[in-house]
Amino acid sequence: MFIQIDTNGNGVLDKDEVRQFSIAMMGQLKKDAEFDEAKFEENFVKLDKNADGRVSKEELYANLIEKAVANGVITE
Repeated sequence: MFIQIDTNGNGVLDKDEVRQFSIAMMGQLKKDAEFDEAKFEENFVKLDKNADGRVSKEELYANLIEKAVANGVITE
C-alpha cells in the first residue's frame, strides 16, 4: 500500500500524495461525500508524528496499528 501511495518513489509520503490517496479512497467508499480539507489537515498532523511534513512507513504503520487497537481489531 505504501508503495502505491508514494507516487514519486522517494520513500516517504508527502502531503499531496496522502491527499490524493485520501480523495481516491473517498471516491470509492463515500461517493457522495465532499473532501474536507480541514479534516484532512487534522488527520495529516496525526499521521506525521515528527512534524516534518512527510509520513514515513513507520509513522503510517504506527497509525494503522493505533486505529486497529482503538477499534478492537487487534490487541496490543
